[in-house]
Amino acid sequence: LLENRTEIISNSNMFGLLQNEEFFSKCHQIASILKLVKELTNIIEVCNANLAECFISLIRLATNINRIELGNQ
Repeated sequence: LLENRTEIISNSNMFGLLQNEEFFSKCHQIASILKLVKELTNIIEVCNANLAECFISLIRLATNINRIELGNQ
């Protein structure tokens, strides 16, 4: 799409992002964190959830957040 139909994406900044592998890596990292947030929310919403399950989920979330590589942006 980027090579054959360049007229579809007219914004040069967007075109640059789509060619940047780091952009997709960061999107994947964010998606994994949002997945954990969703799982944590589901655990908390369940009536029989205990504090240990909530705490373990928070630890998993924090670990994934700490794995994000911060860029100079």
